[in-house]
Amino acid sequence: MRPTFTEKFEPELNAFLQFLIYRYSIFNLGTTYGNLLQNLKFRNERDHDDAKVRVPQEVTALSTPQKVLYGVFTIGGEWLWSRITRESVNKGWGDMDEDMWQRKAWKIMTYIENTYRFLTILNFIFFLRNGQYPLMHT
Repeated sequence: MRPTFTEKFEPELNAFLQFLIYRYSIFNLGTTYGNLLQNLKFRNERDHDDAKVRVPQEVTALSTPQKVLYGVFTIGGEWLWSRITRESVNKGWGDMDEDMWQRKAWKIMTYIENTYRFLTILNFIFFLRNGQYPLMHT
């Protein structure tokens, strides 16, 4: 069966929707809507040095380049990963012989994805334990 337009361009459509959410949340407000409900903002750690900050509770906002890089890496990275994963599944890299580069790449991709998921859960647990500002180093 031929894929429909939405199936064929699903990663691009998701990236566009994520861009809209990013544009009207992080880029404009300096935080996500979920963080806004918790009164949390991204804090520019580069500018938030005890020697630089006059008032300890002062929160320095992310710079425009930091916001742009955040969008490029989160939206662009997820789009690229989605495209590579989709291509590898369509070509059957996981079912190829062990000595082929595609099979080795499939194993590396699976390892990276599982490690990312584990670190995401670990990060969430640390956030629940410490409950501090989300960090942004750029």
